[in-house]
Amino acid sequence: MNTALSPQIFSHLFNGGLINKHGYEGGALVSNRMYDEIFSHLDDYRRHYALMGYELVMVGDSYFIREKADVDPFKDVSMKVQVLLEVIARHITQVPLHATVLLDARSGVSKDILETIGKDDDVRDILRACEMKGSLLQEVTNILVGRSIAFWNDREALVLTDGGIALFEQLFTDQTPSL
Repeated sequence: MNTALSPQIFSHLFNGGLINKHGYEGGALVSNRMYDEIFSHLDDYRRHYALMGYELVMVGDSYFIREKADVDPFKDVSMKVQVLLEVIARHITQVPLHATVLLDARSGVSKDILETIGKDDDVRDILRACEMKGSLLQEVTNILVGRSIAFWNDREALVLTDGGIALFEQLFTDQTPSL
């Protein structure tokens, strides 16, 4: 195990972030050293986190941790992620855009479009019902980007990360998202 990367990995995971296979730098997807480190020493990292009462989980091409006893897919953060992905995917088709723009690092969904979606009364009601007090754009930034489920590309458009793509696919293939 890399003693320089392990603390960074620990900090990122314990702050609720996903560690994705790829990161976005300089307008391109690049390999993520933290992902490569976990992948290369997966058994060691699983054992390490298990000793602390956590489970290292792989979803798509990303890792996250959860408490061993915490298997509720509808807990607060998980529910908010699902709601945000659902709201964005359903509403961008009215723009009209195809939901796959969320999956392409060169495309994405612009902040202007997200702000327009966020002005919809139904969307505001949904966010409030899920105890999200900010605007759609603020919640997307805090929850999806803040947890490495999505990122802003060079055009300031929202794109899903490897883990975000896996959660998105689970959500729209009738599987329970595993976050």
